[in-house]
Amino acid sequence: MRSISPLFEICAKGVVGLGVIFTSLWALEQKDAFANEFNPNNHREKRWNYLYKMAEQKTPVDVLVLGNSHAFTGLSPEYLSGALESNAFVLANNATNAMDVYWNLRELLKIHSPKLVAVETYPINHRNHRDMLPGSLAHQIRAFNTRKDPAIRLASMFSLFPVDDVPLAISDVVRNHHYVWEGFPERPRQRKVDYNDRYLGRFIRFTSGLTDSLLATYDELGATIDGAEQLISDECIDYAHRIAELCEKEGIKLVFFTLPMYEKHVENAHIWTQRYENLTQDLDAPYLDLQTQSDMASKTEYFENTRTANQHMTLFGSIRAADELGEFIDSLYPGQLHQRADEEKWLRYHKNNSGIYAYSRPLPTDDNVKFIAQDLHAQNFDIDQCVLADLPANPEVQEIWVRIDNFQNGTTPHNKSLQLRIEFQIGNEPVVDATISVPRYEHIQREDMAVFRQIVRKIDIKRIKGVALSDVAPQQ
Repeated sequence: MRSISPLFEICAKGVVGLGVIFTSLWALEQKDAFANEFNPNNHREKRWNYLYKMAEQKTPVDVLVLGNSHAFTGLSPEYLSGALESNAFVLANNATNAMDVYWNLRELLKIHSPKLVAVETYPINHRNHRDMLPGSLAHQIRAFNTRKDPAIRLASMFSLFPVDDVPLAISDVVRNHHYVWEGFPERPRQRKVDYNDRYLGRFIRFTSGLTDSLLATYDELGATIDGAEQLISDECIDYAHRIAELCEKEGIKLVFFTLPMYEKHVENAHIWTQRYENLTQDLDAPYLDLQTQSDMASKTEYFENTRTANQHMTLFGSIRAADELGEFIDSLYPGQLHQRADEEKWLRYHKNNSGIYAYSRPLPTDDNVKFIAQDLHAQNFDIDQCVLADLPANPEVQEIWVRIDNFQNGTTPHNKSLQLRIEFQIGNEPVVDATISVPRYEHIQREDMAVFRQIVRKIDIKRIKGVALSDVAPQQ
């Protein structure tokens, strides 16, 4: 009988041993035994879950915003949807780079066909996949593992991670083997998600702006960031080109934009944004600079109360940014994205979306909205729409939204409030007259129209008896 060579025996045992190891790893991965602890705020996973559900329900994504945490905190997709009368979605991950943005786009295009892609520029930075700091690596791993398409994950693996980190990225067991001696995390029962509601990728973390005490530190200590030091790596430039090439191949309009940080937070901001200007010129793509070419950077209410380098925007800042981006897109492609204003399905999907009250017309059968006036002529301007909308979070109050346009004889809405003389009733009380002052909603800044908003007690407005613009007293 022929003897088995020692080398063959060693190789055979090695193959069997590796087979046992990989089979064990596979089994543990299938059981999610080493999966990360449950996180109810996993907005990365939530975005992909909703995007796939929207595709299944044939709810299209018309405008796709790509970026990192600056995008999902700094731009309201609800208001951008209203401004463009389309479905806008923000697909962004924390602390990621242009490479991650590209692979997000690659997977999304398998399930949706956006008409326009808007890339926020913060991910186009100095980073490359070979020298990520531990914090950035952790965020990149989380972003990688929330993408659902196995082919995309396989194709992206070595462009997102150094070879040594690939096992950490693809395996919960390798990444979390310390659970064996540190103990496995407790796993609360995951909440059931209703995918029939509306979610467009926003994750607003900050609802109030810079405080006086923090503002004083800028005067004392100066800026936190020097724009002259904010460089762009060759790898990020390469992937910006790949994004542009992919959009051109798919017939998708592409724009880039920079969201602002507080003006005293960044010195030499013009040097930083000029680098993006140069890059987008090379890409032959439009670029919107909200850091140096807008008054947004001067508005203290628009920014997170911090001097740390990574300053984000507030809810109000995100609404203003959506207005600016929407107007910019309209200036480039007039009317081309306003395709859904008369679609009942679109209006139902955006029920209770304040962005619709500001820019479009709600569904006439919406029981949360009462139309007070439409196409009403006033002296030197028209009331395009006045609605009274319920606030689901507070049934005791309502919002009045008024949109005016067609200004005449030099009339301007700047520094004005709207005086509405109304006939109204509260409960079973008698019908009475009153004048309500409705301030301008300053987070929407357009030359051709103006929006006014006020929160009032729950009332039944019967009709508008008079309307006028009045000067707002200057703040002391």
